[in-house]
Amino acid sequence: MNQADIAVEAVKVAPAAPVAVMTFMGYSVSDWASWLTAFYVLLLIAQFFWTKVIRPWRRVRQREE
Repeated sequence: MNQADIAVEAVKVAPAAPVAVMTFMGYSVSDWASWLTAFYVLLLIAQFFWTKVIRPWRRVRQREE
């Protein structure tokens, strides 16, 4: 097998590999999707508070000093 054949086979296996690993660990794909979505939403909330609340408050506080 040459490098191109290995790359083609790796691309063929890539979509199925995470599903097999997640199922092997005891969690279904929908469970993983739910947890990842919840984690992403928490990251978005944290980023919102950082840019809209905490950063402006720190800037005002630094100007006062």
